[in-house]
Amino acid sequence: MKLLDRYLISRLTVLFIFAILVFTIAWIAPEILFNAIQGVSQGKLTLAQGFDYLVYQVPTVLVYCIPISTLFASVFLFRQLSLSSELTSILTSGVPFARVLLPIGLVGLGISVFFYITQDCFVPWASSSLHQLTITTHFDDHNNINPQVTFVEKSPSGQMEKFLVISPKAKAAQNEFIFLFYSGEGDGTHIEQIITAMQGGWNQALQEWDLRDGINYLVNQEGVYRYTGRFNQMFVKTTPIAYELLSFPTGNPEEFNLRQLGQYVRLLIRGGETEDAKFYAVRLYQRYFLLVIPLLFSVLGAAIGVERSRARKNMGLTYAAALLLFYNVFIPVSTTLGSIGLLPPMVAAFIPPLVAAGSGCAILKLRQFEG
Repeated sequence: MKLLDRYLISRLTVLFIFAILVFTIAWIAPEILFNAIQGVSQGKLTLAQGFDYLVYQVPTVLVYCIPISTLFASVFLFRQLSLSSELTSILTSGVPFARVLLPIGLVGLGISVFFYITQDCFVPWASSSLHQLTITTHFDDHNNINPQVTFVEKSPSGQMEKFLVISPKAKAAQNEFIFLFYSGEGDGTHIEQIITAMQGGWNQALQEWDLRDGINYLVNQEGVYRYTGRFNQMFVKTTPIAYELLSFPTGNPEEFNLRQLGQYVRLLIRGGETEDAKFYAVRLYQRYFLLVIPLLFSVLGAAIGVERSRARKNMGLTYAAALLLFYNVFIPVSTTLGSIGLLPPMVAAFIPPLVAAGSGCAILKLRQFEG
């Protein structure tokens, strides 16, 4: 590796580390740090739990801050190089600008790997740990929604036959169940039976739910109970997919790694849960497509950050902020469009990188007309 490559790699790496620290602290400080301090001061969290609460938030914050930090680090580096005439000296020595971008791209590639590890390892661990912490301490309850597994079993014609709701507990045998059985077709569909159980589990040998300590309700077409009876044990047959979905601890996509998220999407598709499948499929494809963002931003930032040595303007930083605005606006928009089915999930996930690349190229074109 040439001296120039080592020089550019070291400077960009230092700037990226500085930027990620600044943006992460700025992201955490206003609300997350305040919540942790408030929880400790009110006695809801011990000092150690307050520290854990902060630590578990960091990986999720990093997912947002890594692309921002990469872009601004690259823009700031090339702004410094151009204003100090270092870039001019490099180019006049016969090194083409495309060759200068090579070490920048290598750093961007390394950041993309770090981005992947953060999303696939750190975020699922931290999200699961944070969820358990909030359950244990009852702190931040408004963000602690009790996880429930819901499953709709349909007939071959697409008519809803069974609706299952499971509230998972710490021990599988203590899970709470609600079964709704439907009868009729079209507008005439009505609930004909309701089963609730305080305990239960999946009987692998029988391929049925083994329900304990529950109540069986039979309902007429007018919605009036015609029979109510308690039971000690009852077996209910459903597709095994409902049980396989229960094997996942929660339905929060942040708690899944790529392999688990892919399995979850395939299970939902097999079970006919197409609407839920779209929601999770968008997030699955985003995990893949957004990995290119640090690499893309490192190269675009280098080109955008070049300033005329006598201009002494901050146009590069201004354009970088505009690029981030477009990128961050299109992520929730495309996610929503994909989740509700207006766009195929893969297309919805590909839009933010495409918008980032297109916006970056448009900004570079605008920079050519600067006076």
